[in-house]
Amino acid sequence: MFAGLFPNTDILIDVVNFSFVIIVPTLIFSWLKVRKGEYGLHKKVQLTLFAVLFVTVILFEVDLRMRGGIFEMVKQSAFAGKFLLNGLIWFHLFVSITTALIWIGLVIFSLRNFSSPAPNDFSRTHIFWGRLGMIDMILTGITGVMLYVLGFAMTK
Repeated sequence: MFAGLFPNTDILIDVVNFSFVIIVPTLIFSWLKVRKGEYGLHKKVQLTLFAVLFVTVILFEVDLRMRGGIFEMVKQSAFAGKFLLNGLIWFHLFVSITTALIWIGLVIFSLRNFSSPAPNDFSRTHIFWGRLGMIDMILTGITGVMLYVLGFAMTK
């Protein structure tokens, strides 16, 4: 893999981290559009984000495994082995997994229950899980950036 911005990153880790700067505002944009009744645009934005992130996360996970896992990759961090970094890694892992599960489930059930992008009986469920997924994604983004800074930028 191509070298990244820091000694213990590669270009994929840098791109994934930077993508949060795009993902979170795009989610908020999509949420604002659906609140204005632009259901078709909301659907297109969400499915596009889902597809791009699905592929990106798979590539990222393969990259992590090829490099020995996250704890191996952050060994050069000034916070390696410390509660702050380890706790952040585990919390980030929790919110990223729950985000993925919520989003996958929400996409599947939404495609099944919305024959057209318009409100129906499934809307309340969709709104609940959509908001929870958006909060989870924002937490994933925040913790991902924190992890990037503490684990990769702040080296010994």
